[in-house]
Amino acid sequence: VNIFDWGRSELNTLQRHMKLTDSEQRDRSTFWRNYVGGIDRLACEVARTYCHAFTNAEDWEKVTVALFDFDSMTANDLLGKVSIDVRETPEPTTLSIGGESTVTYKMTWRALP
Repeated sequence: VNIFDWGRSELNTLQRHMKLTDSEQRDRSTFWRNYVGGIDRLACEVARTYCHAFTNAEDWEKVTVALFDFDSMTANDLLGKVSIDVRETPEPTTLSIGGESTVTYKMTWRALP
């Protein structure tokens, strides 16, 4: 039974796995770790999204915006961060964040069912 990766994965028994070559066993282990890591990440994101959407028992007072650059080969760098009071703004507001960067936002109340 193939469950992901269109052929490289298989629902295997321990006995069948032990008959594979060392290289095949390492290959299966690598892709299994990737699969399990992906499922873990998905479950974490689902729980986080649920928590943010349905567990806020009190009003929010501030929102913190953190701005990072994206580096594909090294760690991302924090360019700056700003805390914003949660209140309606009649028009878009721009704040300086980290020197040359700015963040522009507008807040309005939206009642949800």
